[in-house]
Amino acid sequence: MPASAAPFERPLRIISVIEGRSVTGPIKPLLAFAARARAGVPGRAVVLLSLVTTARAATAENSFIAAARSAAVPIVALRERRAFDRSVVDALARVLEQERPDMVESHGFKSHVMVWLARRRLRAMGASFPWVAFHHGYTTESLRVRFYNQFDRRTLRHADRVITFCQKFARDLSSRGVRPERVSLLQSRWRRCARSWASSRASSSCWPSAACLRKKVMLS
Repeated sequence: MPASAAPFERPLRIISVIEGRSVTGPIKPLLAFAARARAGVPGRAVVLLSLVTTARAATAENSFIAAARSAAVPIVALRERRAFDRSVVDALARVLEQERPDMVESHGFKSHVMVWLARRRLRAMGASFPWVAFHHGYTTESLRVRFYNQFDRRTLRHADRVITFCQKFARDLSSRGVRPERVSLLQSRWRRCARSWASSRASSSCWPSAACLRKKVMLS
């Protein structure tokens, strides 16, 4: 994992692990990007983006999951019984082993933890995948959120690449032990901190070129 075919002889397969209950924040433009990338444009790599999220109830279908299915974006909802349910890591590892993506993306502390642990399990079995973590900055509205933010100190230093959106965020990552050479700064065309990867990615100027995607996949 990933498959041995050279990059861009076939569509690039990316799995994006992201949490959400409604179509807000980075999710709405992410869904729009998935549709555009799947359709492809001349001179650009075709990207087959699928999503993985979690859901508590066995029959839950929140507005995020419903919107993804309505837009024909493949999505897998991993069922979790409670907070810190480690069974979702096993489930994610099985999905990644089966799908064999060219790259896995994560968004937010919980997704980072899931991908980090799943990759550790797959590596123990002789398989792995390139991991790109997207860092959207931190909020500090409660003690619980500030506690959750500290998980990044353990996880993000293990990502192959961490993409963030302004110099302040890059400094935050450095203070959490992420090596500077693994941090990529993706600034919007308005040269301000981009609070959402998807907002930047959905704009025409941020459509990924073949060279950009090759760099992300090969992580050279």
